[in-house]
Amino acid sequence: MPGQWVRASDVVWEELDGEALLVSSSTQRTWVLNPTASFVWKHCDGRTSLQEVARRLAEAGCAELHRVRRDVAAFCQ
Repeated sequence: MPGQWVRASDVVWEELDGEALLVSSSTQRTWVLNPTASFVWKHCDGRTSLQEVARRLAEAGCAELHRVRRDVAAFCQ
């Protein structure tokens, strides 16, 4: 799993009740993220490692760490 990720600079986003709405200003594409994906998106800040994001999610009871690592990596791809 790569180290740290940074959110795309052309994407604006707003968090609503734990979910997030993302809009790409360059492509006009939109995405709605569930609370788990929203958590990952918020932590793609260039400072927090994906390993740390996965660890936090696993500790919150989302799933076993190895599965969360795989899912976080897939989300960032």
